[in-house]
Amino acid sequence: MLASEQQLREAGQPADPELLLRRAKHLNEMRNFSESLTACEEAQAIYAESGRVENVLLPMLLAGNFTQLGRRDESLAACDRAAQLCMKQNLPMHPRIALERGRIFIALGRYEEALEALSESERLHKEQGMPMSPSIESNRSQVFIALGRHEDALAAFTNSERLCKK
Repeated sequence: MLASEQQLREAGQPADPELLLRRAKHLNEMRNFSESLTACEEAQAIYAESGRVENVLLPMLLAGNFTQLGRRDESLAACDRAAQLCMKQNLPMHPRIALERGRIFIALGRYEEALEALSESERLHKEQGMPMSPSIESNRSQVFIALGRHEDALAAFTNSERLCKK
């Protein structure tokens, strides 16, 4: 990816926001959230300057980076942006948007809202024929632990483990 970005620079071409987005995703997966955020912001600026339609994955990735960096208000705003882009582009609502909202609400101690968001993510996975993310259940178990519902937490952990094996 870096080589492709370098070739564009050397040819006097503008950077490709999709390449930046891929780099940001890899940096995020390596848990380098600050550098991932920088690449996301570069891609966002290029989308804005070029007038191209923003890839819905960009605000979703921004939300994840913001969450990991403790910037929860910005993360919720990025989730809202991702939802708006889905609607604007006539795309189905991506289940990861609700999952990320659930994670943010857990971090904020807003457990009922977290459960609602996680249930929404589960519903969207099912509606869209996508395999359910084990993260839904593992996050749900965190909520149940915080609420003192230990039997429910154990059941959610067990479901998460079962989903990981699929």
